[in-house]
Amino acid sequence: MVSHSPVLSSAAADRCVARRYIKVCLDCPDACQTAPSRLPERWASGRKALQVVFFYHVRPTHERRAGAFGPGRTTGVLPWSMAAIEISHPPEALLRTLNPVLRRVLRTPLGGRLTEFMVVGFRGRKSGRQFSVPVSAHHLDGGLYVVLEAPWKHNFRDGADANVTYGGETTRMHGLLITDQAAVAEIVHRLASDYGAKKAQRMMGMKFRDGRVPTVPEWTEAVGRLGIAAIKLTPKA
Repeated sequence: MVSHSPVLSSAAADRCVARRYIKVCLDCPDACQTAPSRLPERWASGRKALQVVFFYHVRPTHERRAGAFGPGRTTGVLPWSMAAIEISHPPEALLRTLNPVLRRVLRTPLGGRLTEFMVVGFRGRKSGRQFSVPVSAHHLDGGLYVVLEAPWKHNFRDGADANVTYGGETTRMHGLLITDQAAVAEIVHRLASDYGAKKAQRMMGMKFRDGRVPTVPEWTEAVGRLGIAAIKLTPKA
């Protein structure tokens, strides 16, 4: 007889989530530990995807059914996210190397060919320091947008001027931060729909759980959870 593990207590389950994993039994997901479909909604608040540890109870080999890990394998770890959208930027070490190169290249004639990127130069609201940040260039209804969750977005909270290098040319522009959840969700959903799922993930620095363009409600949830915002850039008169 197989001895099933009890459903995790709330405290034990939260400890698993803190470690970014949760156990799920492939033989009896509703009886053992906790099945993905029964995970409390509050667990979706974590910014990093959870890892689900799938496993079988110890049984004779002939009783084990083939599953995620194939015949003869009883345990393993598969990545699994409860949320439809997660942030997925390149590693910081890579960005520290790539960003200075991208800043230089985008200011040369060669930058005219790199139309997926631009450099936004602005002054910090509190520090007064000058910043120059390479970002993806998003176009919507003839406007130029930045989509981001990074803290530097707050420098544009009440509107701020910026030097935008795009297409090999630098233009003085005004940036306005958009944080309204419904408005941002509409912007990112339209952008992602125009790009298609594969390109959208690359351009927006995000990962879509199901490999499809998320719905507006899914974007709305992600905007609130991840702090996604948009900066609309318009040329100065």
